[in-house]
Amino acid sequence: MRIKDKSHFIFIAISSSSKEDPEDKERFIKDVFHCIYVLQQIGVQGNNITIVSDWESTDWEANGFIPFSPISPCELYSTIQSIENENLFIITSCHGGLEGVGGPYCIRPNELISSIKQNMHIINCLVFFGQCYAGVFNYTNVNDDKKYIVYIGATGMRSGISSITKWDISPRSSFQWIANIAVFYMFEWLARPLDVDSDGHYSIMDLFKYVSYQTNRRTEQIEKEQTHTFLQSQIELGIKKI
Repeated sequence: MRIKDKSHFIFIAISSSSKEDPEDKERFIKDVFHCIYVLQQIGVQGNNITIVSDWESTDWEANGFIPFSPISPCELYSTIQSIENENLFIITSCHGGLEGVGGPYCIRPNELISSIKQNMHIINCLVFFGQCYAGVFNYTNVNDDKKYIVYIGATGMRSGISSITKWDISPRSSFQWIANIAVFYMFEWLARPLDVDSDGHYSIMDLFKYVSYQTNRRTEQIEKEQTHTFLQSQIELGIKKI
């Protein structure tokens, strides 16, 4: 799969409700910013990047997205059907639930896979669900005689993992935000691919193993920190009672 010149990337970051938390919006936008920065570094052109969002353009412009004009969620399916690239990557970084991805403009399993299958040009498609409860997209029939379609969910039927993450853009520039861990490591792998299974190829399986490994490490770290904090609070409480 030649990512640089034969691929189109679609990022989905939409509201879960009309009362979207401003901090949630900011962290999802920064997730996408990180991803797009990586793509630009490896040579993906702006015309092969699409953002799907129901947030105001000013929200994106404030975070460095002036060259990109997001399309409405209601345009997603028709956009997928019109793509003329061989490879399609769809990445979500927002909220999810039993209703699918997002809220007012829900992206549902059957409609999504139907739009991919109706495209006449796509050969390979990877859909990476970074939202909570990504398991609602499990067991969707992705089989197609003319396409290789892969669904990867960052979670099953549970909440996703987001944590304070430091991103070193350069030796002199870095910033931190509450990043979607799975999406973050997906693009860290794209920036520096690793042949995990040592078969001489950089594959989707390598990507999956890398993201799973890094996500599990972060999960264990978070659990240890939470346990330490809990024990410390219990000790302090016990000391006060003496």
